[in-house]
Amino acid sequence: MIGPKCTTSILPDPIPAPAQERSVLKYFYPQPPSSPRVSPIFKVQPYWRVRNGLYLHSNSSLQFFYAEDGTISFMFLGIDEYAFSPDVTPPLPHPPICASEDDATHEEQRITEVID
Repeated sequence: MIGPKCTTSILPDPIPAPAQERSVLKYFYPQPPSSPRVSPIFKVQPYWRVRNGLYLHSNSSLQFFYAEDGTISFMFLGIDEYAFSPDVTPPLPHPPICASEDDATHEEQRITEVID
């Protein structure tokens, strides 16, 4: 059985979402059926700890695609650039997040044009 001591040694400490990336969080929830089936493209900075103890930081593009019931069906995460650092402080400048409603409306119009 997995007890509390084992679980805490396996699972990492929770990492708070950076303030500039919090606008993305609403897209993790199911979307209304009337909304577009795709989210805007977001610019985020995820990081991973690698075996040698360094942190791999990236400037990445993230986009969600939704099923008919509004839940996330799949997502794409493309790494635009990356760098290593000895701590969690990103060595790369943070790009604009691009999570406005205008972007979502523009993306919906563009997808509709492609489908038609």
